[in-house]
Amino acid sequence: MDEQNTVTNDSASDSRPTDRGISRRDVLRGTSALGVAGMASRLPVGRAQAAPDDTTFVSVPDMYNWDIANPQSGWEDAIDWFFTQLTSVEGAEFALSAGDIMDARWWTDKQQVQTRADEYWGGYKQRFEDSNLPVYVAPGDHERGDNDWPDWKLDLVPTFEQKFVEIFDHPTNGPAGKEELAYYFVKDNALFVTVDTWELKNGEAHLSVTGDQLTWFENILSNHQDKDFIIVQGHVPVISGVNTRNSSGLYLEGGQSSEFWQVMKQYGVDAYLCGEHHAITTDKVDGIWQIVHGSLWGTHTNLNYLVGTVGSDTLELELKEFDVNYGGGYIDHINRSDTNAPRETVTISDSSKQNGPTTVESITIDNSTSDDPSGGGCPVFKTTPDQTGNGNDGALEGAVSQVSGKDGKGIEFNGGYISVEESSSLDVQQPPFTVECWVKPTDPNAGGNGYEPYVTKVGETGQYSLHRTSLDNEANGQLEFAVNSGGEFYTPRAPVPDDWQGTWHHLAGVYDGSAVKLYVDGTEKDSVSLSSPLTATTSPVEIGRNFGNPTRKLTAGTVIDRVRIHRAGLTASELDQSDPAGSANPVLWFDFESINTDATGAPTSDTYLSDIEAIDFTVGYTFDDFGRNEAVTGNPLQVDGQTYDKGIGTHATSEIRYCLDQKVARFTAMVGMDEKGGEFTGGAAGGNGVVFRVLGDGQILAEKGPVTHDMGTMSVDVDVSDVSVLSLVADGNGDTSYDHADWIEAQVTTQTIPEAIAGADGTITLSEIQIAIDWWSAGDPVPGTGGETIGFNEMLELIDLWATGESVNSDSGTTSQSLELTGYGGN
Repeated sequence: MDEQNTVTNDSASDSRPTDRGISRRDVLRGTSALGVAGMASRLPVGRAQAAPDDTTFVSVPDMYNWDIANPQSGWEDAIDWFFTQLTSVEGAEFALSAGDIMDARWWTDKQQVQTRADEYWGGYKQRFEDSNLPVYVAPGDHERGDNDWPDWKLDLVPTFEQKFVEIFDHPTNGPAGKEELAYYFVKDNALFVTVDTWELKNGEAHLSVTGDQLTWFENILSNHQDKDFIIVQGHVPVISGVNTRNSSGLYLEGGQSSEFWQVMKQYGVDAYLCGEHHAITTDKVDGIWQIVHGSLWGTHTNLNYLVGTVGSDTLELELKEFDVNYGGGYIDHINRSDTNAPRETVTISDSSKQNGPTTVESITIDNSTSDDPSGGGCPVFKTTPDQTGNGNDGALEGAVSQVSGKDGKGIEFNGGYISVEESSSLDVQQPPFTVECWVKPTDPNAGGNGYEPYVTKVGETGQYSLHRTSLDNEANGQLEFAVNSGGEFYTPRAPVPDDWQGTWHHLAGVYDGSAVKLYVDGTEKDSVSLSSPLTATTSPVEIGRNFGNPTRKLTAGTVIDRVRIHRAGLTASELDQSDPAGSANPVLWFDFESINTDATGAPTSDTYLSDIEAIDFTVGYTFDDFGRNEAVTGNPLQVDGQTYDKGIGTHATSEIRYCLDQKVARFTAMVGMDEKGGEFTGGAAGGNGVVFRVLGDGQILAEKGPVTHDMGTMSVDVDVSDVSVLSLVADGNGDTSYDHADWIEAQVTTQTIPEAIAGADGTITLSEIQIAIDWWSAGDPVPGTGGETIGFNEMLELIDLWATGESVNSDSGTTSQSLELTGYGGN
C-alpha cells in the first residue's frame, strides 16, 4: 500500500525472549500531564505547527461505528470538513483507528460479508486515500460482526478477517495466524504497534492478547528498545472504570493483571490508544497512559479525535472535540431497529466551523532524559555553566539540545528553554547593563505567531526582553529590546535583516543610563531616551521563553549561542568578546560548550523514603496520592494494633518509584496491612491480602506475601547498592478491596567506602583492591556510599586492610554487606 514507503517494517523472529532485559525505557518514562485533567477546561485553542522533523498523526477509533457509504448523502460536507482538519490543520501524516469503523452486522451469509465489506470498508479506506492520509486499523468486535459470537456467527469470522486483510493491506510483519490483523511499523524515533484484542480459543471468542500474539508482541517491544517512544493501539481498554456512551462496554480479560498489560509495563510502553466506549477517559497506570476515545458519528453531538506529535524528546497527545448537528430521519441499517441507527444528515456546528475543535485534554510524555543513561533512570538535571564565576548557571528545561553553534557549540530550541535563577549579580534595576547573543532563526511561520523571546527577564510587569515581535503585532515582526521603567516600556526596534532566516545574526540590547539601544550585527539600529531605574522583578533570566507568559517560546529549530549579560553599557566595538576576562564587567557568560548532567533526588545518607520526593507513583482505588508518615487515608500508620511515626501508606495496586542512583547500600522496611484507625482488625478486610514487592531497576529483589491483617508485619532487607531506581509495589493479589498497605519505617542506608569494597566476610581481597583502583583512577563514586569517591588516603587504608587481612568492622565481625538478604519469595 502507498503508506509503506513512509514507515520501516522490520522483520522479527518468532521466538519469545527468554530474558526480559530491563532497558532505560522501564525506568525512564518521565511522564507528566499538562493542561486540563478531564474535561473541565474547554477553551478553544489554536494548534502550533509541529517542528519540521516531528511526526504528527491522528487517532480516530469508532469512526463511524455505523455502515456509512462513500459517498453518503447528507454527510459529505461534514466529512470533508473533518478530513481537512486532520490533514491541513493538524498536519497529520497518517491515521490510527482502533476498530469498530462500521456497524457490520452482516449476518446473512459469507457473500453478504464480502459484498458489504467491499462497499463499506473499501469506501472507508478510500476516504483516507483521497486525503493522502494512510490509515492503520486495529480490528474490533464490529470487524467480526459485533458481539456476541454464537457458533453461527463464529462461522462468519474467517470471512470477516479475510476481507479486512484484503482491503486494508496492512504491514505483513504480524504473528502467525494474525498477519495484517496485528502488525507494527517504525516512524523515525517511534514504534507503533497494533494488536488484535479478539482471539478464538477452544471454539470460544475471548478479548485477550495471549499465546503466539503475545510472544510476537513481546519480541517486537524487546527488539525496539532503542526507540524513544512506543505507542500501542488495540480496540478495547485494559484498565476498567472508563466513561461509556452507547457501548456494550467491553474490556480486555484480566485487566491490569493480564500478561498483555504486564508486558507493556515491562518494556516501557508510553501510550495505549483504544476505543469501544465512545467517550474520552485518560488514565496513567504503571507509567502507561491508557487513552480511551472515539465517538459515534450520526448519534453523538460532540465528536472527538486525538492528535499525536512525536518530537525528539517529547510525545504530545491532544484530545479534541467538535460539535455537530443532526437532521432528517434515520439511515436504514440491517439487524437494527428503525431508530437505533445514524441520522440522515450531519452538519458541523457554526461554533466548530468558526473556532475549530476544542482541546479538552493535553498530555506530554517527556523522554528528554532517556538519551542519557548516566542518570540511571533518575530525573536528570542538565545545566550549562556560567563562565564568569558568579554561579549563574543555566538550567536546561524541556526539549533543548546541544548542536553546532556560531563558534563551537550552541543550543537548539524545540519547545524547551534555559532558566537562570535570580541573583544579586543579575539584578539590573539600576543601569548600566548589556544583553547580547547570537541567533540562527528559523521561519516564524512554522509555529506560533512569530514572537521569538531570545533573552528575557520578565515577571508580572517585566524588566527587559530581547526578542522579535509577533507577526500580528503593530511592530510587525521587528526586532526589539524592550525595558520597563515605571510601568511603561521603552522599546528601540528594527526590521530583521534581509538574510534573517537560517543565518547567524548578533543581537544586543544596551541601557547605559541615558538611552536604551538596539544593535543588530554590530550596528546601532535604534535608540530611545531613558534615565530612570527599571522595574524591579525577582523573575529568572530565561533564554527561549518569556517567563511572564510561558506559552511564548522560540520557534522550533532556532539555535542560540554566546549569550552574555554585562553590568556595563557596552559600545559597538566592545560587543561579542571571546573571553569574559577581556570584557567589561560580565555577570553571565554562556558559550554552551559543555552541558553538565546530574541525577537529582537521590539520597546521600541514611534516609526515610517518606521524607524525600518520589520520581512518580500510582495508587489504587480512588486515591490520588500516597501517605507520607501517615496512612493513605490520613490516619496514623497502624498495623496489628501498633502505630508508627515513619513510613509510607498506600492502597493496592500501587507502585512508588524512588531515585537511588546507586548512592545507598540497603533498603529496609516492615510491610503490613493498615488497620485504618482500627476499622480493619482481626482480618476483617483486605480480600486476598497484599503482595509486597521491592524492585531494583525493574528486577524483583524481594517479595513478601500475600500479607493479611492477622499476620502483622513482615521484614524486608535488601542490598540496593547497584540500584538506580527503586520501586515499591503493593499488589492486590486479584482483589484490591480494602487493601490499605503500609511500608513501615521504609528507609535506605549508606556504607563507608571500606564496607562497600569488602566482601561478605568483611575482608578485602586482591580482586576487590583492583576494583577499588579502577574507581580511584576514574574518580567514579563508590556504589552505596552516598556518592563518595576514593581519595589517596582512602586507597592506602584499603591496601592496609588487604595486607593485614583485618575485617572492616573488627568489633562485630560483620559489615553491612554481610547482613542477611531477604530475596525473592522469602519470608
